[in-house]
Amino acid sequence: MVRLFSLAVLSLVLNALVLLNNGAAAGDPAPLPKVKSIQLGFNNHFKLGCWTPVEVTFDGADVDSTAEQLDVQAIDGDGVPAWFTGPPVLGSAGQTAISYVRIGRSDPFLKIRLTKLDGTRGKQAEIQPALPAGATAQSLPATSEFIVELGASIGLQDTVQRLNQNDFERTSVVTLESQQQLPDRWYGYEGVDLVVISGTSGLEKSLHGAALDALEVWVRQGGKLMVCCGNEAQHLFGPAAPLARFAPGELVGVINLPAASFGPIEEYVGVEQQRLDAASIRVSEWKNLRPAAQIEWPRGGRASDLPLIMRRPLGFGEVTFVSLDLHRPPFTDWASRSKFLERLLVKHASRTEQSSALHAANQGKQLGYVDLSGQLRSALDQFTDVQLIPFWVIALAVIIYISLLFPLNFWIVTQRLRRPTFAWALFPSTIIVFGLSAYALANYAKGNGRHVNQLDLVDVDLATGGARGATWFNVFSPQNALCDFRIEPTANVGAVTTPRGENDSSCLLSWFGLAGTGLGGMNSVAVNTPLFDNPYTIDMAHGSIAQAPLPAWSSKSFVARWEARAGGIEAHLTTSADRRLRGVVVNRLATPLYDCVLLFDRWAYTLEMLVPGKSVSLDRLEPQTGDTYLTNRRTINAHDEVPTYDRAGVSVARIVEVMMFHEAAGGPNYTGLVHRYQRFVDLSDQLQFGRAILVGRGPDGAIVQLNGQPLANTPANQHTTIYRFVLPVKSHD
Repeated sequence: MVRLFSLAVLSLVLNALVLLNNGAAAGDPAPLPKVKSIQLGFNNHFKLGCWTPVEVTFDGADVDSTAEQLDVQAIDGDGVPAWFTGPPVLGSAGQTAISYVRIGRSDPFLKIRLTKLDGTRGKQAEIQPALPAGATAQSLPATSEFIVELGASIGLQDTVQRLNQNDFERTSVVTLESQQQLPDRWYGYEGVDLVVISGTSGLEKSLHGAALDALEVWVRQGGKLMVCCGNEAQHLFGPAAPLARFAPGELVGVINLPAASFGPIEEYVGVEQQRLDAASIRVSEWKNLRPAAQIEWPRGGRASDLPLIMRRPLGFGEVTFVSLDLHRPPFTDWASRSKFLERLLVKHASRTEQSSALHAANQGKQLGYVDLSGQLRSALDQFTDVQLIPFWVIALAVIIYISLLFPLNFWIVTQRLRRPTFAWALFPSTIIVFGLSAYALANYAKGNGRHVNQLDLVDVDLATGGARGATWFNVFSPQNALCDFRIEPTANVGAVTTPRGENDSSCLLSWFGLAGTGLGGMNSVAVNTPLFDNPYTIDMAHGSIAQAPLPAWSSKSFVARWEARAGGIEAHLTTSADRRLRGVVVNRLATPLYDCVLLFDRWAYTLEMLVPGKSVSLDRLEPQTGDTYLTNRRTINAHDEVPTYDRAGVSVARIVEVMMFHEAAGGPNYTGLVHRYQRFVDLSDQLQFGRAILVGRGPDGAIVQLNGQPLANTPANQHTTIYRFVLPVKSHD
């Protein structure tokens, strides 16, 4: 009886344990999905310091369809980890999602997490990727050139290998023939210098909807696009076709070009031309070119000649159209194809002479930067009330300290006082006095106030009403601090409305790295161990940064980009037979513009100040050449002299002046520095399209908010704002 009772009790206990276990299992959270694969950039190639798409594919458990947000962590340019908030992830296992990050180190160690979107940001679950994130990705220096081919390759990889380039300026080419998901936001292309589309069928499968819109916005923001299409032109550029928005004009059709008409194609490569081996080729035919579009080749030909190469501006960027299928025979077998492509690339990239490139590299070793962006970053680091203690002062203090601590201390104790026990008081007193003196000296030199140096650049395209803005700012902190930042564009360029589309942030704010291999550079071989290892958060959806760490008596650099709709200037300009400007410019802003200059073709017109509501006539103004203005050329004893560009200068106004028209000023041959990291700033190409650019200094373009409060304009906070207006010009014809 006792035995049966014991068995019954044991059975009840076991059943209870089973029920408890089932209840606990039922209350466990759903298993996290696993990361099947991660792809960085384009075919696992990305540029340091630029916004980069991260394609994450999940495997295993379903993603919680209630509300999950994909966040990616990456290391910034100072070695500090940062979480980049990403898009909502809704669906099941096997889903692919795209987020965006800026990576500041060549070893892209990434982390992935899912964040509950329940209004309180709920629980944040970190996921361990199946493979080390970014283990197979190849990072490119911020000073390099990055070309992405969509569709079949036209042979650019072989072409760039022929170029004699140094390591920090090397060109990389990636061809995306597979169905890789393309960025759905324009800044996913920020690290790309040139996108090349070959006219292959099936391209519309990957380039449509949000991906196509993102590519167009990127071009309008200053990107460069090349389209090579012959036989498939009707399919890709006809009415309602996917690429019609990039067309240079009205498509007539596709014709067979006989071998007798190959001359202009073969002549494009120069004297070392080779014959094309074909009876005929398929060429797209165009008419009624868009405003400001130009026929680059054949140049000055007969009216009956087919336009083979055309260029047109699109916003602040440009589109080049080649009416040939360079990815098909006979071009794939043409011995001169590489020379043909090399000449095409010269129109899209700043080709630095090898001597200038080596000179820039040597200067970079001394200055700590090889790119103009590095000089701008250094200039923004010069704070009014923050002084750098000279090295000789530090060296002298060390010598005195060592002398007092050892030989002088010994002499005083043994020879002067003759009391060795005094060493117990004199030795620590010396340390304390010098420690307090060093702190007082540092506090006097660095101060105890927070400072911000800021540069705003506002560009307005009057032909379309589109506007873009960029803000660079450096923040100096006198003590260890965790800071929240936000940018509020306030550009005074007429009625500004900032779009807030579903896929576009109104203001894109992030850190600003140092390009190159100098100390603190993103490609530096020196190990830079940060003082903070807790990650901060970069919220792309709201254009803000939360809990960014700033060490005591140090600074950190940031950059923001934003877009809007604007106006503000009225211009009625025409050209004369000698390519001089005629007409008037009227300031319709509520505030004046100072230090104004109008650049057109090869001329620069100094306008000084534009008063609101007042018009300025150009008819009687005597211009100077653009390179004379940009390089400060002067005539001494009947000889023209160009002052050497000051690569170590810290004048923000002068640096940004050269950055805005770097190629027009002579490029690296003039500055001795490359201009790749913030290349979108250079509008030299717009001058080649027969457009005028008005430059002036005006009111603040954006306000930096620190911990929810706007930073006031004080003598200690330097704020410079430059406005550029791209003006249409009518030909004298």
